[in-house]
Amino acid sequence: MAFVLVLKKAFKKRRKASLLVVCVVVSALLLVVHHFNASQTHSTHRKPLTARLAAAATDNRSPPPVRSPDDAPPSGPFTPPLRLVHLDLKGAPPLPRFYAQLFPLLAALGANALLVEYEDMFPFDGLVGGVRAHNAYSADDVRLLVETATKHSLEVIPLVQTFGHLEFVLKLEPFSYLREVSSLPQAL
Repeated sequence: MAFVLVLKKAFKKRRKASLLVVCVVVSALLLVVHHFNASQTHSTHRKPLTARLAAAATDNRSPPPVRSPDDAPPSGPFTPPLRLVHLDLKGAPPLPRFYAQLFPLLAALGANALLVEYEDMFPFDGLVGGVRAHNAYSADDVRLLVETATKHSLEVIPLVQTFGHLEFVLKLEPFSYLREVSSLPQAL
């Protein structure tokens, strides 16, 4: 019903923005329908997520063998060698002690690496110390994150922004002279 109302408004006003909304709504609707259809065909063969997670946590079997796409013939689904989770810590990062609960779950779900995007949550010091957020992790917090990840066989890969996506640095006055475009803090 909401879809029909959006369509009516879009065609009455004939605005580009309204047509864009229609495109987004139609795309979302198609995704929901596709997901519903896919889940209906497989729902009888699936256990609830909580049951699957509980089984994975107590399962002592090793994960499926890692195969490259060149391996032939495939005897099962392709498992990429790197199964990572992106931790985006900017904004509202979790308290470091939360990782003791999160990392075992990620490992049980098959993850073997973490792509950690610290941005201003990293404990910068020295010349770039002003880049740190007021609630930035301490060096001990980062050490705890890495140790907890290692304990659960999760490789930590720091995501370090280089030439683009540097708003967290370039928005600050002391670093504004480094901006590619003086009025935009996105890139060097």
